[in-house]
Amino acid sequence: MKLKKSQIFMIITFGAAALLLTMVLAAGLSSDRFGFGEKETGPRTHANTHDVDPVEAEITALEIKWLDGPVTVGASPDGMIHITERSHRQLKEDQQMEVTVKSGALSVRWDSQWFRRWVNIGWFGMLDKELEVLLPPSLAQELTSLKVENTSDSLTVAGCHASELAFSNVSGVIQVSGCAAAEQLSASTVSGDIILTGTTCDEAMQLNTTSGSVSVEDGFSQELSISTVSGGCRYHGSASALFLHTVSGGMQAELNNSPDEAGMEAVSGSLRLALPEETGFTAEFSSVSGAFRTDFPVESASGKSGKARCGTGAAAIRMSTTSGDMSIEKLS
Repeated sequence: MKLKKSQIFMIITFGAAALLLTMVLAAGLSSDRFGFGEKETGPRTHANTHDVDPVEAEITALEIKWLDGPVTVGASPDGMIHITERSHRQLKEDQQMEVTVKSGALSVRWDSQWFRRWVNIGWFGMLDKELEVLLPPSLAQELTSLKVENTSDSLTVAGCHASELAFSNVSGVIQVSGCAAAEQLSASTVSGDIILTGTTCDEAMQLNTTSGSVSVEDGFSQELSISTVSGGCRYHGSASALFLHTVSGGMQAELNNSPDEAGMEAVSGSLRLALPEETGFTAEFSSVSGAFRTDFPVESASGKSGKARCGTGAAAIRMSTTSGDMSIEKLS
């Protein structure tokens, strides 16, 4: 039987993928990476530290890719960058973190295994390591880019300013405080909460979680987008454009300014928006099982769906929920 070119291509592709997977698994097994015991607990008494002089290396950006264990980025007590990993047991050489500097970008990786440059292989109850990166304040507030990825466990970042800030993990809390982005700030997690305090972005801020809540205190962004699947959201701060979306969970936003536009949407959950008393807005609202209310003086506001206008009507507000109440309140 004669094979078509497309069939031959598929056979070669799947064969190459199978070979690559076999090589990855073999590498993991040969390096004693996989085990079926329980995850180690207790104090991490073994430390491995790497120091970098940011002036000598001309550091302008930081990228961290971690696998299992808490990650912290904070302030250094001196002019050096201090990178420390802590573990429950003495690490073999190929289990130690990899620290490199290339074209001004400082990179910290879980280890030097070649296959983890493209894919993170999970572990079955094995090694976890804590990572701490301490930056001199002068450097922490002048970065062009700061990107931190952690597969499993918490991620904590404080006092960093950059053109771009990006934080992500699969499982664990993301906590960011006293940080600022000139262009873009993003934070995403699959299973965990996102907590931002005193953190701003001049242009666009995007926060996403699948199973967890989002809480922002004293925030600012020209354009703010928050999305959750199963979890609530609370935002306090300022924004020119505000967009909040959830499948299941309540959403609250308290703005210190009068926005240009705001959109709040939920399938199952209540929506609450608090605005300064002098705000003029036009609100379109809709709910299958719920009601709209406001303590602003408005025209034509009643029932489950409709339109309400206050003052100049300048701010365009849209609120929609299948099951839940909607309210626009005066900021107290």
